[in-house]
Amino acid sequence: MGHGHRKKQPDGRAESPTYTSWRMMVQRCTNKNRTDYDSYGGSGVKVYFGWLGRGGFQEFLQDVGLRPSLKHSLDRIDPAGDYDFNNVRWATKSTQNSNKSGYVVEFGGERLTTYEWAERLGLHPGALRKRFSRGWDRSRALSTVNRRGKNETRKRRR
Repeated sequence: MGHGHRKKQPDGRAESPTYTSWRMMVQRCTNKNRTDYDSYGGSGVKVYFGWLGRGGFQEFLQDVGLRPSLKHSLDRIDPAGDYDFNNVRWATKSTQNSNKSGYVVEFGGERLTTYEWAERLGLHPGALRKRFSRGWDRSRALSTVNRRGKNETRKRRR
């Protein structure tokens, strides 16, 4: 029995937005001829095997659900991880942009992006990323307050 997502949709689209998102995810990770392949499949990002091939869309639909709106798109919670049922969600652009602002850091039983940790600590995200790139361990990076008690990244003068 077909899922109906490849048929002409009520709004005139050739396929449903959910199906389009699934198809594009698979293409980014498997089609070497795509211009964005190097950023996905070419850099090691994989799609959960159950979401590929015959029956893959149905399993994806069961695991992830329908795309809530046209403002949502498929997002990897951990940008360094694969497309699998533990690491994808439907998210808005603003959620995705905060997710892209850094990698996910687990500390004190919480998993947040560097952007979210910086926001919580009152730091500029660049300052927190700089701490990690300088080799600070998580405990030090996420508990040290700037000497001046201010944002660590200076604003550029215009």
